[in-house]
Amino acid sequence: MFNSPFSSLNASGSGLESLPPSLEPLRERMADFYGVEAHQLMVTRGASHAMEILMRRLRVHGHEFLWAGADHYLEDLCGVYNLTIRKPPENGPYAKGGGFCLVHNPRQTDGKAWDITAARALAVDLFPTLLVIDESYFDACTADSMVELATVEPNVVVLKSLSYLFGMAGARVGALIANTKTLQGLLKFCEPHPLPTPSVRAAETALSPSRALTLQSRVDLIRTEQARVREALSRSKQLESFDLNDGPFMLLRPKALLQTQTALKRLGLSPQVTPTGLLLALGDVATNNRILRALDVAPADKAPRVGEILRDTKETKISVQVNLDQPKPVRVHTGVGFFDHMLDQVVTHGGFSLQLACEGDLEIDAHHTVEDCMLAFGQALKIALGDRVGMARFGFVLPMDETEAKVSIDLGGRPFCVFKGEFQSTHIGDYQTEMTAHAFRSLSETLGASIHVEVSGGNDHHKTEACFKALGRALRQATRIEGDALPSTKGMLA
Repeated sequence: MFNSPFSSLNASGSGLESLPPSLEPLRERMADFYGVEAHQLMVTRGASHAMEILMRRLRVHGHEFLWAGADHYLEDLCGVYNLTIRKPPENGPYAKGGGFCLVHNPRQTDGKAWDITAARALAVDLFPTLLVIDESYFDACTADSMVELATVEPNVVVLKSLSYLFGMAGARVGALIANTKTLQGLLKFCEPHPLPTPSVRAAETALSPSRALTLQSRVDLIRTEQARVREALSRSKQLESFDLNDGPFMLLRPKALLQTQTALKRLGLSPQVTPTGLLLALGDVATNNRILRALDVAPADKAPRVGEILRDTKETKISVQVNLDQPKPVRVHTGVGFFDHMLDQVVTHGGFSLQLACEGDLEIDAHHTVEDCMLAFGQALKIALGDRVGMARFGFVLPMDETEAKVSIDLGGRPFCVFKGEFQSTHIGDYQTEMTAHAFRSLSETLGASIHVEVSGGNDHHKTEACFKALGRALRQATRIEGDALPSTKGMLA
């Protein structure tokens, strides 16, 4: 295999003319995320590719595939490799051999997570048959992962995927985790360069520190939604029963399957039809509300005003989540301590939630970090504001000791910034005071807001902090919902 002497014909395909990069950096990031050593993990094109690697091993050694599920892809794959599928016994001991047995954790039938003690007992009973545990949809569970079992038991393999929680189903990135000796035996069945360059780069970014807060917020959301949706489904008169347990799936058993399936499809939802009902994955609040609406149990409350932005440049990598309708959590990590404190002041006094993480070129200075964080913050706020119906729109104030800061804001959709104030110090910690005016201009630009700031006083720390606190108070007033009318006499905000 050779690199191409020509540049890529894809305008956004920088680097595609070369062979895919080494998987070692990605393998190390994935190993760190899953809490294993790099030599215990193989990077794969998702769980389906890992299954194919295992089937190549089966084909060579001529053994059976124990599996109680139903998946056309796996059935076709077994046909390609001339493998026999045998369902495991419902009761009684498993037959031992050199093949493998596939289970899901959590189980897709009822969403319950496996107990690690029970899994260890099954692995012992099956030995030397491989126990393959697919944990593609496990990462939001509160139960114990079977990864620890895979690293110590010679016949246990765990599959992972970045498809669901990381939102990367199209990139096809996953992992096969096993005991070091077992993994070495499987590596020879994996082709060279199994992942294309775009997938490698996308996965490296998804696993970077700048995405950690967003990832945790998704885990928290799934766990919160499990309880909310479970309570709502219990009130549905269209269901005979349902399962929504440890995993991010709900298994619905409708009284009229076709009617419920049609109602879901009309709202843009595609349930998977199983022998026992309709299988759906939990999503964000708006998606879950559509599911509930199809079952005539939609909540009366409006969806929360949430905005999420990922902003990557050659200088910074930033993830931002804003929720205007709840005050927590507040997590800010930019690498610039004073700036973290200022953003904390904005949202604490604004009464809303912010999760912001940034990896910036701080080896140069904090300029790009502060500028890009405020640009991304403004974008997330703009998304969270939605249609702005019922919003107060305007806000203003703030004294702080000898300092007085006035911030007036109009969330009318037109960016404009006026900043009146001077600072004697060049820095407060690693924060450049000249960036204060620049920060407000950046926010105004992407938020689409008119922001006027005027500050006076004797202490530069107080003056800077007063500006950000006043911004928070102004946003608290301006984003408040006062009714159900659009706050404009011309019938639109722009």
